[in-house]
Amino acid sequence: MRKILIARPRLDCSFKPGPVPAATGAPLNRILFEFGRFIDQIRSFHEACGDHVEVYERPLWQFTAEDMQVRALTSSRDFGLPRDVTP
Repeated sequence: MRKILIARPRLDCSFKPGPVPAATGAPLNRILFEFGRFIDQIRSFHEACGDHVEVYERPLWQFTAEDMQVRALTSSRDFGLPRDVTP
């Protein structure tokens, strides 16, 4: 069983720094709604494969590269460049 980390931005608030609603609400527009469905499909696919899926959700502007790198170290799936490729 693999551990899958999905970094999911909150779709009910701005992607730029600003106020964050206490409770998660509906996406701000149709494009964000469809993006949310896409993320849900990725989660469903991996759960159907028997993988453990962790969804890390917060406003987009609160994600940091350092935090994501630390979280990626404990995950089996990395959607970035293969680790053995040197740019």
